[in-house]
Amino acid sequence: FIGPAPGVKIDLDTGGRLTAAGGYNFNDWIAVQVETGFIYNEIDHITGAGNVGGSLSHMPLLASVVLRYDKPNCPVVPYVGIGMGGDASSIWLDDVRVGAFVVDGSDAELVFAWQAFGGLRYRINQNMSVGAGYKYFYAEGAEFDVEDTAADIELGKAEVHSFVVDFTWTF
Repeated sequence: FIGPAPGVKIDLDTGGRLTAAGGYNFNDWIAVQVETGFIYNEIDHITGAGNVGGSLSHMPLLASVVLRYDKPNCPVVPYVGIGMGGDASSIWLDDVRVGAFVVDGSDAELVFAWQAFGGLRYRINQNMSVGAGYKYFYAEGAEFDVEDTAADIELGKAEVHSFVVDFTWTF
């Protein structure tokens, strides 16, 4: 990525995700919510680079529709949903050497994103539940202008698969 470098691959370590959402339940079947959070991965390796210090992160900003079966006589609540919005993608590189160049800096860009999710929650009481689920998050490719690069760093699409444990509190 010092000048055009097609085919350069960035390998990421397994990372973490923290999410917060709030919304409105129209009835026992449908709800809307807004969601944000943080998805973070350390960079493990970049093709052609020596020691690599850096990270790639995403901050989703999504509005979603959620379908669920939420009846008082059923302690298990299945749900599915889909949402869209934006993603603040950011990259940070710490003295990454590629050939004779050293890249050191960070940048961020807002791109289109969407997500699909589903899971099961177990109702503890009328206002609280715990559950587990799966989220598929997709963000368009981002273009970063990091210091000491001859051209922008362009990354392809981001696809994040997350297995989540959640806590829900309604009031």
